[in-house]
Amino acid sequence: MQAVREGFVAATVRGQYQIGPALLGIIKFLNSRQDKLPIYDTPAQCSSMTGIPLGAIRQARRIKQLGSNNLISLDILLRVLFADNGENWTEMQSKFAALRQKQLYEQENGMWIAKSEAAHTIKRGLAGFFRSLEQRSNVDLPPTLVGLEASEIQRELVKSDDELKNNLLKEWSLLARNGEAKDAR
Repeated sequence: MQAVREGFVAATVRGQYQIGPALLGIIKFLNSRQDKLPIYDTPAQCSSMTGIPLGAIRQARRIKQLGSNNLISLDILLRVLFADNGENWTEMQSKFAALRQKQLYEQENGMWIAKSEAAHTIKRGLAGFFRSLEQRSNVDLPPTLVGLEASEIQRELVKSDDELKNNLLKEWSLLARNGEAKDAR
């Protein structure tokens, strides 16, 4: 059909094709197409044959005419889809490689920790903190505070808060150094 549209095969009397000239025209048509990308009859056919989404084909058609009538030239379509828009890919690739090397250097020298390690440390630290807080509130403080006046209760609470903060700092320091606290469960 495409060979007829492009004039490689011509119909003679009453829409009939002569076998010799038709075969010669088809051979010429195929030779002309040998090093070229295909031209599709419809956007749907182009999409089904190439896997390029119809939306991308329609968007490319708004930017540039992809062929005469409803035809879609894959060559023109790919040029539109992969236009560089002024981006220097070599420069971007070298910048990415430099950033990757910087990241590896910082990781090797302990300048940052992985997300999983930080999450582990935070979870362990918070578990220890809440365990200490419950111990203080439910076991340690109630007997100590019985019979004390408000000023003495406040003094005991401040003392207990300071102990809790110091213990928390010690636990988090251990976790940050080696990932384990003394009483991590």
